[in-house]
Amino acid sequence: MNLSKRVAVAQSVGIDIGGTKTLALAVSSDGTIRSRRQHDTPQGEVEIAKLVVELYRELANSDLTMPLGIGVAGLVDRSGRLFNAPNLVAVDGFKIADLLKPHLTGRLYVDNDANCAAYAEVHQGALRSVSNGFLITLGTGIGGALLIDSRIRRGAFGMAGEPGHMIIQPGGLLCACGNRGCWEAYGSGAGLRNLALERIKSGRLEVIADLIGSNYATLTG
Repeated sequence: MNLSKRVAVAQSVGIDIGGTKTLALAVSSDGTIRSRRQHDTPQGEVEIAKLVVELYRELANSDLTMPLGIGVAGLVDRSGRLFNAPNLVAVDGFKIADLLKPHLTGRLYVDNDANCAAYAEVHQGALRSVSNGFLITLGTGIGGALLIDSRIRRGAFGMAGEPGHMIIQPGGLLCACGNRGCWEAYGSGAGLRNLALERIKSGRLEVIADLIGSNYATLTG
């Protein structure tokens, strides 16, 4: 057998649970994406867990020994419990690892999505040759990961390297976290959409207003 011509097969599944969409990938050991699926993120922990199991089984071809890594838009403790996720609905205290473990026999890893992105960059991307770096994720929200001495730093409360909720405008726009003036309220996908809607309703951004009319649901960030 000519090993140099072997086709790389999927050896793990990665699922990113975002505030708007959930993306699932089957990945080979060299980082090659073998297949992908995308789905709107549902509301509530039971529905999210159900979707994750369905995507995992499909991409793993029902091989429940295949490792599963999950990145989620929120803070995750070491037991796999989601404890701060302002952009996900009805998931406070979501014990995501406990809900998923009965459905697979392979390894399960759950972490904040920005931390997972940083790990990916360390192994396959821009952080491969450095010991210190900072990664920012822009999506429905804004996340970040801080790499110091080749380790992800979490801080005492899991917020180290998380820039989305720093106050950039005291008393400013209401953020999904409940505070006002967070960077996320202005610079995230959801924040940009809200800013655009505000301007459309006040008679500005006429070009976009002409395109969408009163169908505001078609405007996304």
